[in-house]
Amino acid sequence: MGKFGLEKDPPMQQILVFTDLDGTLLDHHNYSFAAALPALKELRRRDIPLILNSSKTAEEISTLRNELGNVHPFVVENGGAVCTPEGYFFAGLPFGATAQPGALEIKHFGTPYAEVLGIVRAIRDEQGLHFVGFADMNGTEVAKATGLPPERAEQARARLCGEPLQWRDTEDKLPVFEAALLKKGLRLLRGGRFFHVTGQFDKAGAVRWLIERYRQALPPGADILSIALGDSPNDLQMLKEVDIPVAVDPASGNRLELANPRAIYPGAAGPVGWQKAMEQIFLRMNL
Repeated sequence: MGKFGLEKDPPMQQILVFTDLDGTLLDHHNYSFAAALPALKELRRRDIPLILNSSKTAEEISTLRNELGNVHPFVVENGGAVCTPEGYFFAGLPFGATAQPGALEIKHFGTPYAEVLGIVRAIRDEQGLHFVGFADMNGTEVAKATGLPPERAEQARARLCGEPLQWRDTEDKLPVFEAALLKKGLRLLRGGRFFHVTGQFDKAGAVRWLIERYRQALPPGADILSIALGDSPNDLQMLKEVDIPVAVDPASGNRLELANPRAIYPGAAGPVGWQKAMEQIFLRMNL
């Protein structure tokens, strides 16, 4: 008999938590995650991987991971690349126990950044559109646009595969820009603060790839329960990809509506909503 008094022990279940950052785990106005600290500490205590999945760059997320004490893989630039600590999937459980600090393996999904910039600027000139990208700004200007301190603003400019934009044209010009990008194999995404020009990838693709990596590293027959938290249309496909999606209230605009009957709506924005949602999940799972 198994250790639970059954003929066979129940299969192991590995929980994975994917989260957007700006407006979700991080406050939209001051980038603080303080309100979510109790749930973050509980995830660490239980060795549940927290996988950051954001429009932010690898340099930005690396700094945040240090603040969070996070040792898990992370997704940068809306799914453009996955960064995994070296040795992470080969050390057995718990994941990341012997991962090499600071050493990363990078899986690229996106169009190279230089190519993205060339296409964006050519379309802007050809169509006479008005917008400003991070590459058009210096560090001081990016700091002003984002509210980030200067050193973080420089990290935000260190991009691998996508360009954030401030749209300064009329709303009716957006479809024109989007159609021109599609002809060149690129996409336009609306985030919580900026538009993002990317290749043909998204946050959901990175989630699928990572879930499969975890599945391959787990013992045979182990089950995965995937959870994701987001607040903007940019997160919608990621939320559709997991078992339990969480639609945190956005700082402005309408809340995401999800077809999944297991979806959670915490009724609050940013890290306050993040904490409330995780409390509901812990209760559901008797954690």
